[in-house]
Amino acid sequence: MILIMNIDIHAHILPELDDNSNTLEASIELLKKEVKDDIDIVIAAPVFDATKQTVEEFLEARDKSYTKLVTEIGFMEIPTIKLGAEVKFIRNLKQLPDLHQLCIEGTDYLLLKLPEVQLNKEITNDIYDLTYTTNIKPIIVNVENSLKYTSIESLEEILDMDVLGQVNAASFIDKEVRKLVFRLVNNNYVHLLGSNAYNPINKPVLMKEAENIIVKKFSKRLYLDLMQNATMVLKNSKIDDILL
Repeated sequence: MILIMNIDIHAHILPELDDNSNTLEASIELLKKEVKDDIDIVIAAPVFDATKQTVEEFLEARDKSYTKLVTEIGFMEIPTIKLGAEVKFIRNLKQLPDLHQLCIEGTDYLLLKLPEVQLNKEITNDIYDLTYTTNIKPIIVNVENSLKYTSIESLEEILDMDVLGQVNAASFIDKEVRKLVFRLVNNNYVHLLGSNAYNPINKPVLMKEAENIIVKKFSKRLYLDLMQNATMVLKNSKIDDILL
């Protein structure tokens, strides 16, 4: 039996890293809201863009930011932080040196951001190769945002692979977006929930608010399933066990 924890699988809570960079104070405010939302574990997932830096450079900057944050926090109550990365898709991604080091800490699961374009066969084939010819297990982040750029049919070609789909908490709240999210949920393409939070004002943590809508629109069971899936990810369970 798995002890289910409340997990924010995708958050930008490390300071001074991303384009929408947090201050140290903003990062702490995000973590305080995670506590308020009863989140036990947060995956810190700053953006990695292979066209701008090497994996080594990214990891060095991430570790420096993490150390700065935990030093400032001291004995303050916060969720457990695990390190990862939101990896921007590039062609032939699987050939990137040290790619596995960008997986969520202690796992083979990689948070992968699809390109903001109409998906095509080349992209789909690259993700197929990553999924089935390496030991990396892709998690497609912000899946609902991809529908701004591509057709549902093209997106579903990828989501029908042995990958997991993550949606943002805010998308359950945004009335213009949540119809798409509900469709993805009903088609069994939503496996994980993340805040994708960047700062307390413009992109806040909304995990509890999303939970309330999920319970009201669907069921408490669905929310628990999302959290159980995240728990299994952190245990590095087989992806088939999550997709059952």
